[in-house]
Amino acid sequence: MIMLAMVTSTAVHGMGLQLARLALSVFGVVAIARLLSWLWQVPYATTALGLSALVLLGHVLTLDDDMPGGWCNPEGQAGIWRTSLMLLAAKFVWLGALITVIVQYPGIKAYGA
Repeated sequence: MIMLAMVTSTAVHGMGLQLARLALSVFGVVAIARLLSWLWQVPYATTALGLSALVLLGHVLTLDDDMPGGWCNPEGQAGIWRTSLMLLAAKFVWLGALITVIVQYPGIKAYGA
């Protein structure tokens, strides 16, 4: 029983650490986006679109590293390759959704300018 409590406590602590890292990352991205929007005097939507496009482009340019036998996957594990492709698909969906929202609601471009 004590061992189960220790394992559960460790798992929860690890998950809390992951959530804290995620929250810190989201905060950092939002802070950078606001700073760039303020410096360039452009709406938040434009900055979000540019950052999202850069993230997608970076993933596409380094996609070969995750292929079996690539730099990040020298053992040729299929799971790493599938995960990379799923993340790439998610980034495409995110960028497409962002473009759709900006086109469908042109008033959103007024925020942050």
